[in-house]
Amino acid sequence: LLGNLGVQTDKIIVDPTTGGLGYGMEYSYSVMERISMAALTQEDDKLQVPMINNIGNEVWKCKEAGQGIEEAPTLGDPEKRPILMEAVAAVCFLMAGSDIVILRHPETVRMTRAFIDLMINGGMASDVKEISKRLEAGEADLVSLSPEPNLDFGEPEAAPKPEKKAATPKPEKKEEKPAPEPEKKAQPEPVSGVEAVAKKLDINLQELCKKVGCDVEDIEHTAKKHGLTIEQTLKKLGGIK
Repeated sequence: LLGNLGVQTDKIIVDPTTGGLGYGMEYSYSVMERISMAALTQEDDKLQVPMINNIGNEVWKCKEAGQGIEEAPTLGDPEKRPILMEAVAAVCFLMAGSDIVILRHPETVRMTRAFIDLMINGGMASDVKEISKRLEAGEADLVSLSPEPNLDFGEPEAAPKPEKKAATPKPEKKEEKPAPEPEKKAQPEPVSGVEAVAKKLDINLQELCKKVGCDVEDIEHTAKKHGLTIEQTLKKLGGIK
């Protein structure tokens, strides 16, 4: 839009600063990274401009920077708090590629310059002088403010039940095979009196019965009816004298 109004690119700077700490600083850091990537990787000439961060304005107007020890006892020393917030934001934005940072407190400027010197020349950050205080330090009773510890850990775990001993396997009973029964010898069928007499007379009883049309019972009945013996009856039927 500025280009459409006729503003030259070399007269434009970008200020992506939002918030002092927390999500606001993380958002600004991410936006600055994306601006640099688009300008260098995608060669977007609209984003190839300097970035400036007015940190002093954002930090010192936030609520946490002006709260005293009574209002925010858990946020630490109220004199050091905004200085540290400003210094942390300045270091983060410099790491994100900021070209200019605007600071307010002299102690913040000193600490930020010390960080830049350490990044260029090396050294130990522990050698940097601490923040000089001009106000009396207030004390907060953090013990009384801390909540009582919750010692309710629930019901104690039940003691593990003793493991049951594995039952000893019973010996397998061998199946007793029944003793083989002795083979019964086939008994010869009883021979009737008619058959015995026919055998004695050398007569084929089956052929005789077939020829005459009778059976053994008929022969016995005939012999009994006429008062004859079986032999006499067979002889008459067979035609034997």
